[in-house]
Parts: sequence; structure tokens; C-alpha cells
Amino acid sequence: MGINLDYYKSFYHVAKLGSLTLAARALFITQPGLSKSILQLERALGCRLFHRRRKGMVLTQEGEMLYRHISQAYERIIMGERALKSMLDFRCGEISVGSSDVILQGFLLPKIAQFRETYPDIKVNTSIITMDAISEALRNESIDLAITTSPVPQSGDLSSTSLLLIQDIFVGGPAYRHLEGKRLSLNDLMTLPLICPVPATPSRKHYDAFFRSHGIFLSPAFELSTAILILPFVESNLGVGMVVREFVQRSLASGALFEITTEHPIPPRELFLITKKKNRISQAGREFINTLTSQPLKKPLDGLEVPEMESPEPVLQLA
Repeated sequence: MGINLDYYKSFYHVAKLGSLTLAARALFITQPGLSKSILQLERALGCRLFHRRRKGMVLTQEGEMLYRHISQAYERIIMGERALKSMLDFRCGEISVGSSDVILQGFLLPKIAQFRETYPDIKVNTSIITMDAISEALRNESIDLAITTSPVPQSGDLSSTSLLLIQDIFVGGPAYRHLEGKRLSLNDLMTLPLICPVPATPSRKHYDAFFRSHGIFLSPAFELSTAILILPFVESNLGVGMVVREFVQRSLASGALFEITTEHPIPPRELFLITKKKNRISQAGREFINTLTSQPLKKPLDGLEVPEMESPEPVLQLA
């Protein structure tokens, strides 16, 4: 019919309050203006909606039927506005993040704790997800964003933001304390039982490319399906582990682990935030991204040797 929706708003308030005076006061409009809106709605619909009585406005039979429908619609609109305001005020909302288990433990957990201190009512869901599954998960919106390490495969519908420069190192436990302070060659290192992730993972590709650039085939003693188990294996004196320095600061500081120095350090790599272009991330999601990106990109250590390496996958260029 093309009826002005403001007429229905006027009708709802008059029917609910039973008074033009009270309804006009609730709507912050004049009583004559409100009365005119009701008359125009009645003309547009072709029937009377109210009996005008000295004690107020009484719905006709047609008006009662219309009110049953209008009240449900209008009250749902009010509920929607309240829910939206709660989201905008960060009093509700939900974010879904995908990452590896080691990134979740070493990087995301402190960020989630920081975010929840400010926004305790926002729910943050986390998923352990492989690099191969990240693209599809972002495209079907089962996750809002993902955190992964370089190299990142190129994709036209995804965008990346560099969060942090990270440094992989070799670490040992108490049984290997005699190596502390020494500078090992990579060939010396290969005589030790090495502990690293299974092949095809981003970290393992990085390690394989590093050793291959020095003419060495990496043959570890332990290949773990989850990198989060590397530390327990090292602490159990089962060998020398390859880990991210930024993710094991607590263990290094406590002395449970120590860093083993090598003539050729593993080249640094980057931690990336991956999102879908033209995404529909909520305001809470955007605020969480602000928390993730609040720490500036770290610079490589002065004098750090970064040998040339083969890139196992094309790397997504930073915008």
C-alpha cells in the first residue's frame, strides 16, 4: 500500500496507551499532529481503527486485529535496536579466531586476556586450524579471522597484516646444559636428537628450507603432530627442540630451557593476521583486531645473519 511507517508507529503508541495525549508525549510530537497521522492511516486502510471516547481511544474490532500484528512487529524492532546497542556498547558479541595450537598458546591467549579485561561480555571462540583449511574457513565465514606464520599462500580474496616478527631458535633441557654458551655448527647440531613438527606444516617447511639452504637434509629424531608438545619433549631431555623464541619466554626466563646458539641462526619469519576481503566483521571483531595489532612489528636483531632460502610457497605481499 505504500503507507508511511510512521503512521503505524503512531497507531502502536495510541493503541498501547489508549490516549492521544499520552502517546503524543511518548513520541515527543504534538497531539494534533498525532491525531492527523491516525486519520491518514484510517483513510489509507479504508476503515476506522479507534472509537473516540471521552476517556480515551478504544480500538475497533479492525483496530484490535491490526494491533496484534503491529505490536509484534514493532516490539521486535525495539528488541533489535536494544540488541544492536548492546553490540555497539560491547555488552554482547562473538568473535571466531582460527590458529595453530602453538600460536594460540604463545600469542593469542595473552591477547584474548587483554581484550577480555576491557570487554568481558564479548565471547571469543578459538579453533585449531591448519594452513590448508584457513582459506576455506574464512570464505565460508566459520571463522572471522586467522593467525598464521609466513609463508602465506597468495589469494585474491584474502588480505594479510603483519603482526610480529618472530625468531625460531634451538632449545635444550637440563641434560644438554653442557652446550650452553657454545656456538654449534649445523653439522654439530645434526648429531643431536632434534625435535620438530611433522612435515607439511608451515614451521616444518621453514626449517626444511633453512637446512636445505646449507646443503643439509633435516632428519629429526622426533616429528610431532602438534608443535605444542615440543616443550614437554625438550623438558624431558629427549632432545633439542625448534621453537619460537617469543612463545617460550617464560620457560627461558625460569631456566627450564636454555637457548642453543648456532653459527647460522634460523631466519626470522612473520606472524600474519588473515581476513577475508569485503568481510562482515562485527564492531567487536574490529576492536579485537585493534588489540592484535597494537604491538608494533619488531625489528630483526642487530647483526642477525639471514641466509637466502628457497620459498616453499609464494608469499603474500604486504599491503
